[in-house]
Amino acid sequence: ITNVDQICAGQSATLTAFHNDPIIWTPGSTILCNTCDTIIVKPPQTTTYHVIATGRFNCNTKDSIVIFVREPFNAESAKNQNYICKNEILI
Repeated sequence: ITNVDQICAGQSATLTAFHNDPIIWTPGSTILCNTCDTIIVKPPQTTTYHVIATGRFNCNTKDSIVIFVREPFNAESAKNQNYICKNEILI
């Protein structure tokens, strides 16, 4: 099962792979250390990161995570509608 996380554009995410064997992260284009247990990524767009650990008998263990990159947006509040009901006071 692929894990999923999300960040806003321009933010970073910390990814950690707990394993005793040597590992490699891909894709390497947005990773500074693709053999480190813990990495910080700042993908420009939604990216799936894969990690593979290789044991001493050449057995592989694989995992992955999708980092969804959400674009920032501006929110505006609805225009104020000033009204009061009978016997109420506007504060």
